[in-house]
Amino acid sequence: MYRKYPPSRENIAGAVIRCLWLAGTRTFFGRSSKPVAHWLDRAAPEFSPEMIQAVRSFVNVAAIFGPLVFFWALFDQQGSTWVLQARRLNGRIGWLTVLPEQINILNPLIVLIMVPVFEGIIYPCARKLFNVTPLRKMAVGGLLTATAFIMAGLLQLEVNKTMESPPATGRIYLQRIGNASHVHSFQRLGHAASLIGDLPTGRTEVDAGLYTIQTGDKVHTVNLTIPGKGYVMGLYDNNDTSSQISVFMYAIEKTDNGASRVYFVVPEGDAGRVFVVDHKNHVVASQNLTSGNFLDIRPRFFDSGEYMLYYGKDCYDTSCPKKIPFTVSFSCLVEHQIEKMVIG
Repeated sequence: MYRKYPPSRENIAGAVIRCLWLAGTRTFFGRSSKPVAHWLDRAAPEFSPEMIQAVRSFVNVAAIFGPLVFFWALFDQQGSTWVLQARRLNGRIGWLTVLPEQINILNPLIVLIMVPVFEGIIYPCARKLFNVTPLRKMAVGGLLTATAFIMAGLLQLEVNKTMESPPATGRIYLQRIGNASHVHSFQRLGHAASLIGDLPTGRTEVDAGLYTIQTGDKVHTVNLTIPGKGYVMGLYDNNDTSSQISVFMYAIEKTDNGASRVYFVVPEGDAGRVFVVDHKNHVVASQNLTSGNFLDIRPRFFDSGEYMLYYGKDCYDTSCPKKIPFTVSFSCLVEHQIEKMVIG
């Protein structure tokens, strides 16, 4: 014989919240001084003993599984935020270079390695000191996981110190490089107050706009009108009192593929080609050697990260007469790359 019960019209979630609120206010604000076995019992008589017992069971379960919400929220960052963090780190471990997207394989790999280690070594040794229960395993695992998350956060704080901050609103970064010594003035068009007597070498933050720069007897106009960007200005002395000028825009942000981006600045319009050669004398990339061109160098898994850049006209790879050593690093700053890789 079956008995048909009508569906409950009570909002269970609302009832649980009201029960917790009533018991909590009576416990913390002293509205009830009657001793009880559990603080939730102070929700009586407004709530039945069955309801109070159900809420007690809910609280006990939530105390154990509640932190899992935060665990999975942070754990799933390994496919997004932590990959972005790895792009800003040096992925080299000796002769191995771990690329950012390869970080995801470490979790299943460590599981396969550590399961037999724990079952064969760690747990037998631990059982000699105390009883190893599933609940204790969960507690220790939770503490280790929390420690790992904290370490990742502290690491990100250190990574942030190495990142190039964007320029202020309406301004740009200007990198001056080269050997020119006849720079007399650098001024924004129509703004007499923006006059800089001698543009300093290195990075300078200025307002975006059109500028004039006087080198010797010549006045050049340069377009620096896109705010929030970075520009490189190469100034090189000629045999007379004038200077050659080369201006191009570079990306302040990190490269999309986790590689090291190398920009080239040359005095002449065409300086031939540049070849990137690894430690095995294999050409991994090449590019026309003109100002503004760049190369993205991405090391392989078994790679030392040490490269040699050969360059020149009418030559190929290691037959080029000039060379510069270069070490790939995911954490290289753009201005560091520019200063190191000026060719001319």
